[in-house]
Amino acid sequence: MRIYILKSGYVDSGSPSVGSSRSWKSMEMEIQSLLEKLLDINDAMSRCAASAAPATSVTQKLARHRDILLEFTQEFRRIKGNINSMKSHAELLSSVRDDISEYKVSLVKSSSLSCIINYFCFSLIVAIYFGHCVAKHVEYL
Repeated sequence: MRIYILKSGYVDSGSPSVGSSRSWKSMEMEIQSLLEKLLDINDAMSRCAASAAPATSVTQKLARHRDILLEFTQEFRRIKGNINSMKSHAELLSSVRDDISEYKVSLVKSSSLSCIINYFCFSLIVAIYFGHCVAKHVEYL
């Protein structure tokens, strides 16, 4: 189990939930800042090594530090993309659920036959969209 403690005091044993967008945003900004600081440190080390006669071991260590920074940056971008994708997916599902709930509420308020027909047509469209067979509902129309 990994435990992450950032300067902001945020402690996490996994990944932040999709709903905690404010904490994710602050973590994202802090991580971005830390990556920029690490880049600055790597640049400063490279300038220091360039001013002296760099030994092979120093050159190898600098290359390794650049590789680590690259790995961290790529991992951060991958995770950020995954979280953004999860947020978009959750927002889409929430929107669809809200639309369905609103439609059901409108059906309860109105008991006319046209509303019932619209409900079955809506059910048919939803079922076709999700690949389900609704032949029984069509027979009743």
